[in-house]
Amino acid sequence: MNLDLQYRGRSGVRDGTVRLAPNLARPLVAFDGGLRDPLLFREGMAALYAAVTGDARRRVEQNPEQTAAKREVYREFLRLRGGEEEAARRGGQQAAQAAQAQAQAQAQADTPADLDAQFSAAHRRYWAARRGWAAELSSGDPAMFRALVPCDPIVTVAADAVFFEGFSKDLSAAGCLRVDRDRFTGAQSASPGTTNVDYSAALHDQLEGLRSYRPGGLRIDPEGVELRREEATVREERIALPDGWLAGLGQLAASAQLPAALIRLAPAAVARILAWLQRHRERAGPRAIRAELTPGAAPVLVLEPWGLCVEAEGVWGGERRTIRVWGRRRLAALARVLPVAEHVEVRLLGSGLPSWWIAKLPGMRFSLGLSGWSANAWSAGKNTGDGSAGAALDLLAGLEPPDRRVLEQVAAALARERALTLDALIARAGGQERPVQAALWQLAKGGLVLSDEADRLYRWRPILPPDLGHIVDEPHPERVGAQEILQSGALRIVRQERLGALHVRVGTLDGVKTFELGVDPDGVIRQGRCDCSWFHRGGIRRGPCRHLLALRLLHPALDG
Repeated sequence: MNLDLQYRGRSGVRDGTVRLAPNLARPLVAFDGGLRDPLLFREGMAALYAAVTGDARRRVEQNPEQTAAKREVYREFLRLRGGEEEAARRGGQQAAQAAQAQAQAQAQADTPADLDAQFSAAHRRYWAARRGWAAELSSGDPAMFRALVPCDPIVTVAADAVFFEGFSKDLSAAGCLRVDRDRFTGAQSASPGTTNVDYSAALHDQLEGLRSYRPGGLRIDPEGVELRREEATVREERIALPDGWLAGLGQLAASAQLPAALIRLAPAAVARILAWLQRHRERAGPRAIRAELTPGAAPVLVLEPWGLCVEAEGVWGGERRTIRVWGRRRLAALARVLPVAEHVEVRLLGSGLPSWWIAKLPGMRFSLGLSGWSANAWSAGKNTGDGSAGAALDLLAGLEPPDRRVLEQVAAALARERALTLDALIARAGGQERPVQAALWQLAKGGLVLSDEADRLYRWRPILPPDLGHIVDEPHPERVGAQEILQSGALRIVRQERLGALHVRVGTLDGVKTFELGVDPDGVIRQGRCDCSWFHRGGIRRGPCRHLLALRLLHPALDG
């Protein structure tokens, strides 16, 4: 997929103001306001950059000799590290004594009169070299920088907030920084909408210069940023987005609409997880974060295989559950925001399913969405051969394909109002909730809608220029099979009952094949049992089989 970009000038930071050049190939988007908390904005943008440039994919060497050599080097590294740690422990006291002696010697020595001047000169030399390297990387070798950031960040200016979004190059992590409009000062002139902004390694380095004691601002200026004479004309770029980029980002965005187990962690608890993962490397599985949810007790996150337990805040009020998520080292993107965060909310959809880690800052919120595994299967879609990966979440949600008329009504209402609640959308689209939810799910998958859980709003946010034609997918084979089962009339429900919060159905096909389905109060498929080949290969993590899906769709209203 190719994305056309047009920029006038380049983004940069000047006099504390972050000046971003928007994509002129899209409708006009502009913003101008002062930053109340430049430090918080800097840390949030650093976390977004870490999420976008992250790549947790496992690389397999093609040359067996090189692989064996690297393994031997790694074993030697482990032996040396063990010796270094022991030496560090023995030498700790000696180092402290030496530092104390050095401090006393410096206190007695005369301080050079030009110490500040020497420091300033060295500081200037360092930053001149660093900016030169960044400029060479972004301008002299743009292909290398595009390997780090496959697509420029997406910025959405809304009436109550400004959103910055990005998607990792391994298609497994999405980052979103929301800044409330009340965190800006001044007149805040704005033209709402969604666009891309010019981003480079030089801009990332310049953002590191923001300080809390210096006034700062944010300006999205279509007229050009730091315009130089040689850049008086519009600079055009065409980016070849990776296969599955839009599908993966859309799947993660849509997953935010699904009900989830909510866990609240203190920043120190998340920092403990990151510190442990940085110091330790597992040599064998399991490699998951296991959430133990016990009624009447605080939720506990367990790092496997070490068994490190991190306790969450509050008391779990639901049923007993155990949820495992993988690809935990991608959580390192949260490191920059933890020192300034008030708390971290974790939304777990289920074992092997996407999860959301949301750091709440004063007036800001950084959301990190992770696919179930580092090697993201949710964005693969039809490239997997059986078409299962890209539609697994669709099948788990249990939603019927959206009605075209409702889809257009919901899209038109959101494009006009830019943000609406679910109740408002239902009122505008005929008064039925399920068709509207199916339309919102499809619009989010297509990159047109952002689910804002904090305000219970659905926002119009087209990642690419809006086009309803490309978001109506071909039906999944299991969904087609479920419709065929329903049309045959051979499916019968032999038992229905409530087991805790789950509505359980047992069905039979032709009086021979029996299968069982468990659905939660939100209509999402949580459990299942079937003896077909689809279920045998992956359970419901790949999405329910046609038999379970037909049992779910036989009578959509599950009220017990």
